[in-house]
Amino acid sequence: MDVQIDGSLFPVLRIALQPGERLVAETGELSWKSPNVTLTTSTAGAGNSGFLGSISRMVAGGGLFMTEYRAEGAPGIVAFAAKIPGHITGHQLDGSRAYLVHRHGFIAGTEGVRLDLAFQRKLGAGLFGGDGLFLARLTGPGRIWLQTLTLSNLAGALGPYLGATEAKGAVEGTLLGSLVRKAFD
Repeated sequence: MDVQIDGSLFPVLRIALQPGERLVAETGELSWKSPNVTLTTSTAGAGNSGFLGSISRMVAGGGLFMTEYRAEGAPGIVAFAAKIPGHITGHQLDGSRAYLVHRHGFIAGTEGVRLDLAFQRKLGAGLFGGDGLFLARLTGPGRIWLQTLTLSNLAGALGPYLGATEAKGAVEGTLLGSLVRKAFD
């Protein structure tokens, strides 16, 4: 597997797969692929099997379905482009620790990577921190690629420049913030 990340503002992750190598990503992340890369979409994937595993992935902010990419018969390329400005970073998981990632941070992972639900340990951080109560937990062994900037953080950073009368705090990105704002509007 050969990996290349091109660009700086809107980077593109290109992964060259050898025949038989597999990669998993959430449905809808693909930008382009070579013809000999097959796609298989199912509720299983990223270490979860069956419907209940996909439900826990959904609660963490992921999708119900995962897509597996596999090079068949010859090497192939799979590409994922960032949808918002930021960086794409690669990390090697050795199985000794987990990464806790914002729900939109995971782009792709190799075989052996497991994507699970993680609960914020402090209720206040989950309610007022802007990232929600649940995070995606990535464990390995395997390689993962992450998007560094999330859509909600980008929107919060741009808000004051788009005609908003006041800068909004992180609490307004949560369910509790939405309820409080509606109560006082």
